[in-house]
Amino acid sequence: MKSGRSNLDSALILTELTSRNCSWRNLDVQQSVSSTNDVVISRMTEFPGQVVIVTADEQTQGRGRLQREWVSSMGAGIALSIGAPVSTFVMEPTLIPLAVGVAVIRALNETGITAALKWPNDIVFSGEDGAVRKTGGILLQLIANQVVIGIGINVDLTESELPTESATSLLLEGYKVKRELLIAAIISNLQNLVIEDSDAWRSEYESVCATISRSIRVTLADGSHIEGVAKQLSVAGGLLVDVAGTIDEVTVGDIEHIRHI
Repeated sequence: MKSGRSNLDSALILTELTSRNCSWRNLDVQQSVSSTNDVVISRMTEFPGQVVIVTADEQTQGRGRLQREWVSSMGAGIALSIGAPVSTFVMEPTLIPLAVGVAVIRALNETGITAALKWPNDIVFSGEDGAVRKTGGILLQLIANQVVIGIGINVDLTESELPTESATSLLLEGYKVKRELLIAAIISNLQNLVIEDSDAWRSEYESVCATISRSIRVTLADGSHIEGVAKQLSVAGGLLVDVAGTIDEVTVGDIEHIRHI
């Protein structure tokens, strides 16, 4: 135990996975790592063809989307990585990050937490004015025929521990949740979702995505900007944006919700 917070109980996670009839139980629980994704990548060579899972109480050099830093304070968040063959997923690789987002939202809902997604897969709480407060994110890496999924969630961070002004935590949003139960819920929901036809969850994604139907500003990879209204997902999982009557597909970009005053 450090900073007055309890370490993860691996036995509790495994018990919960078993009670959920979840077969993804090749789990490694560590106290502190530089990056759970990096540990999963190394473990995948030990267990070829299997689903391997790593979670840690602390992550010191984690990465988010667009190579942004994602540090998990000791015992205050979830740093979870899952490695699996791409063939585990019935959907196209470009859709996997979106599917993971749906699985996380389902897991949060099961634990009584109502959150939303900001395209493509930030986990947020959304205000009526369109402003979002980010509590988690998802990072996907494709390595040959393997996929590595990194999931980070701020669980018990206090206001002084938040990395940015736009960040939040489940605790600050009024939710108290046991990390082990949420970790098991995410793993179980993801195992169930990977065999779903995309038509079964794409509409669910759009219904929980705070970006859809929102006026947005997009910073593209080359630094240019577009503004418009996010309409829906493309077939490949991109975001279709109505820019002055022309539909543009955004596949990579930094999305800012334009607030309604």
